[in-house]
Amino acid sequence: MKSKHPHAFIKPVIEIIEHELPEMVSKLDRIRESRKGAHGHGFYMETFRDGYKEEMYCDYALNPIYKLDGTVWGIILIMTDSTQNVLNKRRLKTLNKLSYQTADAESLESACQIIMKALQNNQDIPYALIYLIENNKDPKTGFNSQVARLIATTFDEVCKEEFIHEKLKRNIPDYFPETYEMIDLTKISEKDFDTYIDVKYATSTHSFLRCDCWPINLVMKEEISIQVLLKDNSQAILLPIKLKFCNERNLSAVLICGINPLRKLDDKYMEFYKSVLNYVNRILIRGMSIEEEKRRAKILTDLNHQKDLFFQSISHELKTPLTLIFSPLDELINICSQDTQMKSHLQIIQRNTCRLLKLINTLLQFSSIESGQLEPRLYETDIVKLTREFAMNFENITRKLGLEYIIDVPNSNEFN
Repeated sequence: MKSKHPHAFIKPVIEIIEHELPEMVSKLDRIRESRKGAHGHGFYMETFRDGYKEEMYCDYALNPIYKLDGTVWGIILIMTDSTQNVLNKRRLKTLNKLSYQTADAESLESACQIIMKALQNNQDIPYALIYLIENNKDPKTGFNSQVARLIATTFDEVCKEEFIHEKLKRNIPDYFPETYEMIDLTKISEKDFDTYIDVKYATSTHSFLRCDCWPINLVMKEEISIQVLLKDNSQAILLPIKLKFCNERNLSAVLICGINPLRKLDDKYMEFYKSVLNYVNRILIRGMSIEEEKRRAKILTDLNHQKDLFFQSISHELKTPLTLIFSPLDELINICSQDTQMKSHLQIIQRNTCRLLKLINTLLQFSSIESGQLEPRLYETDIVKLTREFAMNFENITRKLGLEYIIDVPNSNEFN
């Protein structure tokens, strides 16, 4: 009974529960009339046990106490508080839902949207928002600036069809502090966050910040969670996330979660928030890593494209002079047809010029090969003749070196 003890002791149960548990009163009436007991699991009730209206779950057994004549004299109620078991199962379901969504993140922004979608319609987190904070350094002035950008909320799904100036319209509740799409944290004074209000319960007291806008810069500076009291006296908590995996961009995040109005922010509730934060961090890391892979892949694609352009440019420059060599070379071969040695040298030049031209054409086709657009063309070739032509290119060099150069293709007729 918590705060109702001891004044509720030995008092009629109707006096204690008739306003809070009308359903239980009706059950007592039915048992008195039917003279049959009843039991149940996870019975939901809202009660003021700790000085505030809280949700409670219990397992119960109701059994009639009979008089000698068989009529019901009273009812004995055995009740076990199962609230924590129900909360544990409910919160574990939330964590599992976040865990299942991790693999779906394909970018940092999509990761934020996935997190918000997983937290929709959640009793322990009535609503959620996520801000990404990026530290930028102005190259001209050298000053650092912190810009917080609202990426996603649990309200986005409701109004996904409504767009204003190509931006998603969000139905932010009126009782929220000012919720800006983008905040320059360097322009916000800490004096705006100095009003704290104590919320007292029967067994504990909690301190909440009352403010006109979300204290994101305070969370980033202190690197601790901060509880906020909203305009309608409901509560929210801001949780910092340090994204250590992306030091190049120097990113951080702040997850804003609503607090269940029927639950007190006790140690177990805070442990649940920390677990949620761990899963959120994993999803963000996954989204950032995929985004980074795509960025690097794009850089490599651009580099390959530049490389192809370079090869094509150089190849065209080489192809022009080689093409111009062919015509005078053919004329020289015809003129020197009687001089066998000179003709042989010129034919070597001609073959190697052709080979160079083929290599250059291959370079020109390089981009087509990489993109898979070039199809192979297969045709029959006299392998013996091709081998002899390649080998003859080295005949002149071996002769100068005084080496005996023999080209021997055994059983050459079998290749034709």
